[in-house]
Amino acid sequence: MSKVIDQYLGVLRGKMGPSVFKMVDGDPYAAKAPHFKLINNDPLVLARRARFGMTMKLGHCINAISQLKQFWKKFDVPAHPKAKNVCNKVVVMNYPYTSASGFSNFAMLVPDKGFKVTATSITLTNTEITVVLAAIGESSFIDPAVDVSCRLACVLVLSNPTNPEEVPTRLFHLISDSTTLSLTNPMTIEITVDDYEGQYFDGYTTQKALFALISMDADDVPKNYSNTFRSA
Repeated sequence: MSKVIDQYLGVLRGKMGPSVFKMVDGDPYAAKAPHFKLINNDPLVLARRARFGMTMKLGHCINAISQLKQFWKKFDVPAHPKAKNVCNKVVVMNYPYTSASGFSNFAMLVPDKGFKVTATSITLTNTEITVVLAAIGESSFIDPAVDVSCRLACVLVLSNPTNPEEVPTRLFHLISDSTTLSLTNPMTIEITVDDYEGQYFDGYTTQKALFALISMDADDVPKNYSNTFRSA
């Protein structure tokens, strides 16, 4: 915004061409007129917009889980050097696997393939999420002397609301308490669903979740991550 010094046209207010004239504390100023774009209601444009919005929701959830955020901050997206912050990186990597209503089997909570885990049972309720993992076995990623505990990161995806006026899809980020990491035995990990998330749970007919297991050292610092896996 620029101050008008020579008012040879008198006192101006309003829009003139690409400029807007206004008075601020009794002094005249000129500023660039705002540019308003017409809303594009083309179905393809709306679908792309919804798809991008869904990917951004995933990015915000991952960014809110500090243990996952650390891995994404260190990750450089191939062929996309301008993707610097966590949300940008998540969007670039996950947009191909996202629709307006959810995510395909290739969606990623972590930036790359990690150590392999297999879930033998996943139960989702409005108070708790329970995941039973098969024994991990030996892994080139994990040093048992360093990676002594683990946490399970989760993004809960609720879709198809029973109330048509409700938001079509809601995403919530969750993470388990620390538990002892075992490579030789199955592990059962529980994540508490708080009252806030729980009050929405039963209002949606479809409840799914994305997971990634994070190994931690003795100071609860993230060291490695598993592949992303999901509920049915």
